[in-house]
Order: sequence, then structure tokens, then C-alpha cells
Amino acid sequence: MNARPVLPLVLLLVIACAPAPLAVPTPTRAAAAAAVPVSARVLDTPTPQPAATAAPVAAATATAPAKDQARVIDPRELAAEPFAFQGENLVLRGGGRNVEQQADFTWMLLEAVVPGRETTENVVVELRPKDGRILRDECYRVFGVAAGATTFRLVLTGAAVDAPLVRGYAWEPLPRGDFGSCADPTITTPVARPIIPPPPTFAPPPTAIPQPTAIAPVLPTQPPPLQPGPPPPTPAPPARPTIAPPTLAPPALRPPPTYQPPPRPPTPPPAKP
Repeated sequence: MNARPVLPLVLLLVIACAPAPLAVPTPTRAAAAAAVPVSARVLDTPTPQPAATAAPVAAATATAPAKDQARVIDPRELAAEPFAFQGENLVLRGGGRNVEQQADFTWMLLEAVVPGRETTENVVVELRPKDGRILRDECYRVFGVAAGATTFRLVLTGAAVDAPLVRGYAWEPLPRGDFGSCADPTITTPVARPIIPPPPTFAPPPTAIPQPTAIAPVLPTQPPPLQPGPPPPTPAPPARPTIAPPTLAPPALRPPPTYQPPPRPPTPPPAKP
């Protein structure tokens, strides 16, 4: 049996019996927005923002300390304890060793002079606002507020050096003295730092300590004093033994020997003439 003419008939029957597709309406933008709750909608118009206001420059400058209230100090004390003077209104006098103009301030390495001497101490000063009239190798009087310490690097050696930091708010040019010194010729003695007494130490009130009841000590009964007894008997010296001398008998004397003369030889008779 040939199956080729059967396949087209089956396909035609399947197509004829298939149901027609339903038409789904495409939602519009308004309908979609209506279907979303109001709390979850995103408005197309931006939320109005308040207009930006400029920073009050006058208020910032009004908080600058007063020059007449600045205190003259020994820069050696500032270098020894930079954080002990933090926040104090100070005035320094010296020469500008190095000056660099930054974006909004003038950086200066000030050789601050000890009042009454030629000794100098390095102090980093940041003068605000920036001022191009500040030059190196000139004498200045700088007013500023101590701000701790900072680190700068030497150009020749590259070594990092710590120095006190002063944020300056005013400056005054000064003439050079004898031999190019920036020291004040009117001051002959160093200005000593005022001695501030330490704050009183709070001492808590003493706590009552119960005292023990006094107890009379019980002393042991003393024994009666010892009575001296009779002296001990003196021992008699030991008897010395008597040794009789030995009796020596005189030696027996023998009579001396009798000397007997030797016999004389006989006398020969005289010879006859």
C-alpha cells in the first residue's frame, strides 16, 4: 500500500480541526500606569531641589583670632612640645628660609628667632589666604594658631624633618638688623613662658576605718629573782709528787801504775892499755 497520499490528508485534517488563536490586547502606557499602585509609581518630572547657597566667607574670616591677643613665646619651647601649644594664638618673628605658593595658601619655613638672642628654630607656617608678596630670605612677623606638628623634606638630602606647625592668619614685613639678623633689637632678655599652676587634684574624702578595740596586753608572770648562793668551793691544787734524787755511788779508783825504769845495760870492763 502506498503511504504518500495519506500524509497530506492527515495534515489538512489537523489544520482544519485546530482552534482559532485568541487576540490578546496590548496594554497601553496609561493602562499600565493605572494598574500600578500610586505608591510604587515613578514620576517623570524631577523632584525640585533647593538652590545651592554660597559659603559664608565673611563668617569664616570673622572667626580669625585677634592680633593684639597673640602671645610671644620662645620657639624652642614650641619645637620641644608642639602639641602642648595646640590652639594657642601665637606671634613669631624670623626669616623665611623657603617659601612655596600652594593652591589656597602660602607655605613658609620660618626660622623663628628666640627673643633676645640670635638662636633660631624651624617652624612651618601655612598662611591663608595665599599671598604672593611673601618672599624667601626676608624678615616677617607672623601671627597664627599652633596646630601641632608636621613633616617636611629637605631638598638637598631628602631627609624628613619634623617641625611645629602654625596656621597663620596675618603677617607683617620687618627690616633686617645688623649683619642681616631678623632678631628684635629692643629685646635683650629671653621671654620666659608663664608658669601655669597645675589644676587642683580632687582628693576623695577619707573613709572612716573602724578602729579595733584596745585590748590590754597580758604580761606573763615574772619569776622571783634568783638569790645568790654560796660560792663554789675552791679546788685544792693537786699534790705535786716528790721525786727523790738518785744516789750515785762514787766510781772505783784504781791505783796508778808503778813506773818501772827499764833495766840498764851491763857496763863493759875497761879496756887494757
